Amino acid sequence: MQNTPSVQVPTNNLAQNEEYEGKAKIIRVLDEQTVLVKFKDDLTAFDGVKKATKKGKGHLNAQITKILFSYLQDKGIPTHFLEQLDDTTFRARKLRMIPVEFVIRNYSAGSFVRRYGLSKGMKLKKPILELFVKSDALHDPLIDPNVAIELGFLTRDEYEKGKLYSYLINDFLSQLFDQIGLTLVDFKLEFGIDQEGTLYLGDELSPDSMRLWKKGTQKSFDKDVFREDKGEVIEAYEYVYRRLSEINDFQPSPPEFMINLSIRLKPGIVDAEGAVVKRALTRLGLTQLSEARVGKLIDLKLSATNVLKSLETFAVGRTEFLINPLIEKSEISFDV
Repeated sequence: MQNTPSVQVPTNNLAQNEEYEGKAKIIRVLDEQTVLVKFKDDLTAFDGVKKATKKGKGHLNAQITKILFSYLQDKGIPTHFLEQLDDTTFRARKLRMIPVEFVIRNYSAGSFVRRYGLSKGMKLKKPILELFVKSDALHDPLIDPNVAIELGFLTRDEYEKGKLYSYLINDFLSQLFDQIGLTLVDFKLEFGIDQEGTLYLGDELSPDSMRLWKKGTQKSFDKDVFREDKGEVIEAYEYVYRRLSEINDFQPSPPEFMINLSIRLKPGIVDAEGAVVKRALTRLGLTQLSEARVGKLIDLKLSATNVLKSLETFAVGRTEFLINPLIEKSEISFDV
């Protein structure tokens, strides 16, 4: 691959006790495996053009992030959150962050409206996932998943797992916010890889990174209050935090998701079925056919609250019962 774009991913090369300060958080490296994440009171919008400092904003985002990460971890979604240290700081796994944002949209709003000329607030037939390159210099451009993979921003496996987690997180969070009378309009997610190669949800989950509307209206309880001068942003964030804090042991309905397993013989392995197909097609007149290889596709529909446990069980079953790793290769894709 030539001319791979350079996209800076903070903290990857930081040594112990070094810090990176972003727009809304400060990250300090503790050791090779952990970091401190401290939330600031700063607010920014429009690529940093609009700025403000709101006392208590860092505390609210830290607490909301803790609640949402803990909730998702309980449902089997791996996150980088480890423990809360004080009102604005938590300890987290050190990750190599993927330089691409995963954005899930349930309703039309923001740039989605401007890009496609839609009416604001239109409910989408099904949630839509978009990817954006994390680059302030390029204004976070939309990118096709295949292009992102080809350019080396993430691997096919990272994309498929990130896509699955994004849709499942959307299902879990939509049900949670529905309990407190809010509609999850859209939100962004960031993922990273630890030293063992495991994918984790990173960054934060707060009104800074999502749109929340009062059910049945378009009244905002998120950073749009600041972006569009629609009131006092701290009051909106306090409302979200207070209502989430009131929820006790909420158990969402298990989401359904599909695992698509494609199995083919490895290159160099004689494909007897493929040879039969080739001869038949040649007799029909397809004389330019040089090779035919036959595989199989297995579609599995699962309904599970603990997604990670289900995937681990599937991984064992795939290796032991569904494929012969000596002569076959497999590819997995997910859908929700």
